[in-house]
Amino acid sequence: MTALLKRNNLLFFKNKANVFFSFLGVIIVLLLFILFLGNSFSSNFTNLPNWRELKFSWLTAGIVSMASFTTALGAFNTVVADKEKKLNKGFYASPITRGEIMTGYILNGFVVSILMSGLLFIIMAIYLAIIGSPMGFLSYLQVFGILLISSLMNTTVLFFVISFIKSDSVYSTITAIIGTTIGFLLGIYFPIGGGIPVAVQTIIKLFPPSHSAILLRQIIMEEPIRYAFTYHGPEGLSATRFEEIMGVIIYGGDRLITPWMSIGYILIALVIFGVLSFLRAKSMGRR
Repeated sequence: MTALLKRNNLLFFKNKANVFFSFLGVIIVLLLFILFLGNSFSSNFTNLPNWRELKFSWLTAGIVSMASFTTALGAFNTVVADKEKKLNKGFYASPITRGEIMTGYILNGFVVSILMSGLLFIIMAIYLAIIGSPMGFLSYLQVFGILLISSLMNTTVLFFVISFIKSDSVYSTITAIIGTTIGFLLGIYFPIGGGIPVAVQTIIKLFPPSHSAILLRQIIMEEPIRYAFTYHGPEGLSATRFEEIMGVIIYGGDRLITPWMSIGYILIALVIFGVLSFLRAKSMGRR
């Protein structure tokens, strides 16, 4: 299994196009933010003294959670390529079990996801420190803890989905669709509480990776929000209302979804899709 994991990692990082397209969604969000979304944020909250720090800390949480998902998706190109080239049949004929094969693929997605999203977070954290919004050591630990469970959850969800795809053309179509919609599902293009329809808000809240984005916002934006509203809060806008608008906190009905509830939801999704992926792996290669 270790050899399979090493082989899958090498295949991903050697394919420069695959690495690029794994980050394509993040690049699109950055461009949209620079050209359009950032201006909207600035015009709505320029009365906050540290609106620039708030803007980029909110962006950081969104794109890091997106990278955790899209890079794992890019890593699973190997699963589809192995099917298309019939290499998977050789794996099934080898002494290793289907569970070990599945674990090798999932760990590949996990390693790629945590490395790429972690690197992106460090780059953005350095930028935040430069513009005057450094994060404390505990916040770093919390962010990487959320990325660990989120990356593992993302890989189990995506492995289950990708396991049904047999051709590269279908895989490319699926990744293109996900790449263009993931920004909406994570509440990046439009903040969750920014006036979008209730039905869309419900879909976002039910989408497990969106809880990763929410948790990251709560950690990364904690100090900028405290600074903005403890001493300089503008009249008519409370910290709680700002957090609702920007998707830092969400409600299930009238009940506030706490961080532990979001973590529990991610872990439940991890277990469910982990079991489904294991069952799927057992059935693969029997035909």
